[in-house]
Amino acid sequence: MEDLIRRLIELQEMSNTMGDENTEQANKKRESKWATSYWKMTVAQAEQRLSIGLDEIAAMFVDEMLVTAKHSIKKADVDAMKEKIYERLLEVIEGEGYPTEANAEFKEPNVNDLVFTIVLPMVTDVRRKTGRNLRLVREKEMVSTDNVTGGEEEFVMMDRVKVIVEGKRNSTGEGRKQCLLAMKDAWDNNDIQDSFLYGFVTTGEDWEMFRYDGTSFSVTEKLRALFTGMERSKKRWIDNYSVVVDCLYSALCDGGVGKKYMVVG
Repeated sequence: MEDLIRRLIELQEMSNTMGDENTEQANKKRESKWATSYWKMTVAQAEQRLSIGLDEIAAMFVDEMLVTAKHSIKKADVDAMKEKIYERLLEVIEGEGYPTEANAEFKEPNVNDLVFTIVLPMVTDVRRKTGRNLRLVREKEMVSTDNVTGGEEEFVMMDRVKVIVEGKRNSTGEGRKQCLLAMKDAWDNNDIQDSFLYGFVTTGEDWEMFRYDGTSFSVTEKLRALFTGMERSKKRWIDNYSVVVDCLYSALCDGGVGKKYMVVG
């Protein structure tokens, strides 16, 4: 009996070792497509590739950015969507907890749940109302034309490429670096003309909206999309916290479309 137990333990250890080796080989194979993944790049390296400091990006008021990103969705439909998203957010918060660093159980996948809750119904709505072949792609691989940088973005709205969303539990700075690098590589791999590419960085609670025209980046002030106790006041949320819905509608309808599909290595 003891021999049998010892043999089972040895087999389990061999299985774990093989699993670790397979995972390591898979990671090496995936990263072989580019020299440096986004998350491994230092801030200095990212700034050199982007040709701008991460804290030097031109700031814009939300209204200024939305003026150039007009959408065709009717106000009544936007208002209805805000009501829908409010209810869906309450379900996520009730089921998973409020996104705060004080909650050790709230991790990056929970942030992604919040992003998915907001983005998916809007992608579907824009698709139905505009007829565009818009799709929500998760963990989309991005790679530069020279294979120097690359990575996987949590959410990319594909009509070829329109909007990139990067979710981070507690670091919009890290999310900003990865999102901007992905935006640059997405632009470089697509023949986008007379338009903008949009990106969002979010902790679930706070959002930033970015715009890129192939030369320069712009960013809005931080947008607060949630507040503690929001279940007690739908009106307060809609009046003061739902602007992220307006931003996403504008980006989804106005975001740049390439003439060829993105090259992903």
